[in-house]
Parts: sequence; structure tokens; C-alpha cells
Amino acid sequence: MRDHLEQAVEVLALEYTSMALNENGSSYPKETLYTRVAEDGNTAALRALEDRLASSEWALYRIRRAFPPARTDSCKERHGDSCRSPWPGCIDPDTGERTPPCAQWHGPACRKPRPACRDSSRKGQASRSVEVVITGTRAQVTRLMRRRAGDNGERVEGDLQHPLGHIRSQTLSRGSRFPAVEEFHVVAPSGVIEKQKKNFEKVWRETCRQLRLPA
Repeated sequence: MRDHLEQAVEVLALEYTSMALNENGSSYPKETLYTRVAEDGNTAALRALEDRLASSEWALYRIRRAFPPARTDSCKERHGDSCRSPWPGCIDPDTGERTPPCAQWHGPACRKPRPACRDSSRKGQASRSVEVVITGTRAQVTRLMRRRAGDNGERVEGDLQHPLGHIRSQTLSRGSRFPAVEEFHVVAPSGVIEKQKKNFEKVWRETCRQLRLPA
């Protein structure tokens, strides 16, 4: 990092933008590259990063994620790599009671409960969408986000997962059970490519419908 300042700034800026879109997007599992460079006393790289951010074009991004419940081991054993018709199981994990399908299949008594194909306590593979709302200077984009958040009754918050911080507004917050959805707007350097799979909007609408949320 000391010998290659230009490359150091490049990866530091990449990490900063990555963590704006996903708080888990740091270079290391439990700490940031920024923290390691700061601990090394490499002030030249940190100043160069701040200069780069100050001169960059910025963007307001809309981030959406839909999280299905994870597949259970018994589901993978029964159905292999793909499970298009998940077995609902005999026991409701939220209530501990028998499910209606179990009563229909097994009658008044169920001596060998069939395990479910989905575990609502664990997160499955997420579907994601990244959209660019607008680009401009950092101040312009931040003002737009604050105005938009105010119009929609959302609170603008500072996310300090990265030492330099990010500013975002949360539209939909993810719960502790799955399926779940998450939506927020965040200010970050421009250059992130818009991306979502072809079926994302369908997955998003269906997940919101399950949760009785506006899509």
C-alpha cells in the first residue's frame, strides 16, 4: 500500500462504495481495509482517498433485496439441487402446531411428522436489485435523498460500518424471520452498474404480497 499509492486508493474507494450498498462488503470479514491502512499509519493513502471522494461524481442508489427462507437439509436430501414445490411440513415453526396440510395427509394423528422444506429462521439466497436514481455532486445527491425521505416519512440515518460513514434512508427493514424484504436509498460514488435478474420484480412482488407489504 505504501509503495503503490494509486492502487491503494483504488481498492480503498472500491471498499467504501461496496459497503454503501452492503454493510457486509468490507475487504475482510471482521474489519475494513481502511482500518488496517489507518493502523499502519499510512496517512498518504487515507488523504488521497478523501481527495478522490471529494472530487468524484456521486449517485443516489435504490437497493432492494428479497430473502427467501433457507432450504432445510431434509429438503435437499429429498429434492436435490432444486425444489420447485416445497413441502410445507407437518409443524408450523412459528406456533409449534400442526399445519393444515399435515392434518389433511395424516388424519387425526401424525406419528412421523414430515419436516418442512424451508426454515423460516435462516436466510436463503437473496434476490437483489441496484438502481441509479440520479447522479451529481455529493451535496446535490444528499439534498435529493433528504427531500425524498422527508416526502415519504423516512428517517435519514448515518451508517458507520465504514469509518468514513454513509448516509441512507430506510424504506423497508428486514425482519428476523424469512421470507423478508429490504429496501433503502444510499448516497455513494457513482459508477456502480445497475443490476437485477429478469425475474426480480416478480420475486419482489410475490414476497411483498406474502408479507402484506406494498410492492
